[in-house]
Amino acid sequence: MKKTLLGALAFSLTFAPLATFAVSGTNIDDIYVTVKAKQGGEWFTAYKGKTDDDSSLRLKGIIPGKYVFEIDDDDVKLGQTLGLELKMKDEDGKNIKEKTDVDAYIYIGNTKIFINTFKTDKSGYLDLEGIAPGLEYELKVKGDGKVSKKDNVARIKTKVKIDDSDWFQSSYDRLDVDTSGLTNGILEMKSVLPGKYKFKLKSGDPYDPTKPFIVKARMRKDNGKKIKEPTQVNVYAYPYGVKTKIAEVMTDAKGWITLSEAQPGMKYRLKVKD
Repeated sequence: MKKTLLGALAFSLTFAPLATFAVSGTNIDDIYVTVKAKQGGEWFTAYKGKTDDDSSLRLKGIIPGKYVFEIDDDDVKLGQTLGLELKMKDEDGKNIKEKTDVDAYIYIGNTKIFINTFKTDKSGYLDLEGIAPGLEYELKVKGDGKVSKKDNVARIKTKVKIDDSDWFQSSYDRLDVDTSGLTNGILEMKSVLPGKYKFKLKSGDPYDPTKPFIVKARMRKDNGKKIKEPTQVNVYAYPYGVKTKIAEVMTDAKGWITLSEAQPGMKYRLKVKD
């Protein structure tokens, strides 16, 4: 079902089948939107990208928290609203794999106002319309995702520290099998912001401590934009708490890097070179 939010003191709500038409907004087509997120107690820039011709954005890997959607002053018009197609995760960063309730709130000044409880589809997608640029929203997922145990691969919890935030859990995923047998598997991460990362093995899962695991990460710039050409990323580790530069790697044209020697319990920093 399609859900509508109106960023004002008075709210209206309409429903229509998703098969009828795509999620859409008004007067924000083909312009950049900056998404600010508040995780770990602090705001940071999580994403910057252009809307489509229907004034909407499609965003994946959205964890519960606070969000503001900003547009440049030069692009401000009357009656602007944003459509969102969000692939939600739960509070622990697990992917949602069944219809799940999501509570939505808006902040008017310091007042938190409940809007409504909406529901994702079976794949965790939540469609919202009527999002007002510049206003603060909060999304709370009321259910749990699933990352089931498998005999031959481990599950990894990833914590992140972006800018001045505290550490917060951003994902909880199972490693993909590495058929070479030289590693414990492959962790794929998309829309990875420059910042600090640490990985924790799910207790009891199979893991060979003599082998690393591989991280394949699609990086974004500090301003949240996609990387569209080969770009240098400096990789640091903190053995015994000492910051140590361990690699300079180049992304491909789409921002992907591969870290072949990742270890649970080690803290890393990824810095995209300007």
